[in-house]
Amino acid sequence: MNSLFNRPIKLFRNRGDDLDGLHTALTAVFCEVEITVVGTVAVFAARRPLRPGS
Repeated sequence: MNSLFNRPIKLFRNRGDDLDGLHTALTAVFCEVEITVVGTVAVFAARRPLRPGS
């Protein structure tokens, strides 16, 4: 499915994404971040958005 969504359909554009990048992006805007990898999918929960300028 990932190949289908990334190539012909181009629904996703995440072939270069990685777990560290996801964690960095989420912790830049949320106080609490949990990431669990299931197979090739990262399932995440993010809570308590950071306030701008904090």
